[in-house]
Amino acid sequence: MLQSTITRIYRHGHLFAGIGAGAKGFNQARPRVGNMVARWECAGGIDVDPGAIRNFERLTGVPGTVMDLFSRDQYRAFHGREPDWDWREAVPADIRAALGALTCMLLSPPCKGFSGLLSQAKSLTDKYQALNALTLRGIWLTLEAYKDDPIRIILIENVPRIQTRGRWLLDQIIALLRAYGYSVNEDRHDCGELGHLAQSRKRFILIARHAERVPPFIYQPRKYPLRGVGEVIGQMPLPGDPLAGPMHRVPSLQWQTWVRLAFVEAGSDWRSLNKLAVENGVLRDYRSPRGLERRLFETLLSGEWIDAHDNLAICGPTGIGKSWLACAIGHKACRDNRSVLYVRFTRLLDELALARGDGRIASRLKSLASVELLILDDWGLQPLDAQARHDLLEILEDRYGRKSTIVTSQLPTASWHHAIGDSTYADAILDRLLHNAHRVELEGDSLRRTKASIGD
Repeated sequence: MLQSTITRIYRHGHLFAGIGAGAKGFNQARPRVGNMVARWECAGGIDVDPGAIRNFERLTGVPGTVMDLFSRDQYRAFHGREPDWDWREAVPADIRAALGALTCMLLSPPCKGFSGLLSQAKSLTDKYQALNALTLRGIWLTLEAYKDDPIRIILIENVPRIQTRGRWLLDQIIALLRAYGYSVNEDRHDCGELGHLAQSRKRFILIARHAERVPPFIYQPRKYPLRGVGEVIGQMPLPGDPLAGPMHRVPSLQWQTWVRLAFVEAGSDWRSLNKLAVENGVLRDYRSPRGLERRLFETLLSGEWIDAHDNLAICGPTGIGKSWLACAIGHKACRDNRSVLYVRFTRLLDELALARGDGRIASRLKSLASVELLILDDWGLQPLDAQARHDLLEILEDRYGRKSTIVTSQLPTASWHHAIGDSTYADAILDRLLHNAHRVELEGDSLRRTKASIGD
């Protein structure tokens, strides 16, 4: 017998709300246990920065509240002066009035005093001790505001060093939470694993559940493998594309920078480049463990093969840097005043299907035929149906001997015939694609393996 779905609505509020990214994450969450589904509604956020609150309201669609949570003594210690005449100290009733009834509260208090951005000596000054004590005051204001109707879950997110540099303060917070009936658990999570990002970013998370209102278990979120840098930035429009807008456009990087980024390990940042062996300005292990021939790559960057209307096939296991190498070559071609188009192959097939439906297929195929360098990324991830085979043949037929194409694939070229599916089409497609193609076969372990974070 099928059970009907039960939907429950929970309200989340945010202290030290910032621009509202955490609140937006709550809004997008769709937790499900058995036949019960939860939907989160944002009750609002509180922050001292008016600009942050404006962004909070844009991201969440609900009003935020500008409120200074310092005590008067903390204000004086942090700012080095008395507050303005119209300033007043926030009280618990202000928190309750701003947020109303809550199921969950997320606090992400200022963390500069705990982070590695400050020396130990500077973090102990009155200014930053006041900033640290603000965290404790925020917890107290929250607990007092809801002492007659306790919030079920209180989450405190911060930098991992709060467990060492801020241990004294954390112990006070835990004692305060326990005094109000909460059971407390300290943990760490990796934002990169939870958000399927390209950088490992460890954060401290304190989970406080009200012992009388929440059973003693917490469901852990799903974790994803860390992505390569190229997976994230490779989806963005190329430099100069006005469709992206000013905030989401890839900067006009030197081609050498694109190559360096290709060597950044999944989940890491530029510091992973320090692991490479460089001698006299030359990467000693350029050919190992990936099998990348330096001379061949420099020849490809020169662009002579584009002038000759040759193709390029870059193959290798996932995470090895295929997309970034292709984009480095494409960017150099842009700098040489050649037209370049990058597209994920599966997305291109979807676009062609839509174009065929609304009558734009002829113009779309014409634009694909005219670009001097076409980069088809992640070829062979899914089987091709009859229409996809036909479209691919049309594209390659129009370009053969006239323009150049780069194809990246996890499959070795020997497996491409089988991946296409139809032997007649496969012969025709591969003849036009590989007959005049340079080939780069990368090898080695995937760079998307989870790496230990370089420091906190």
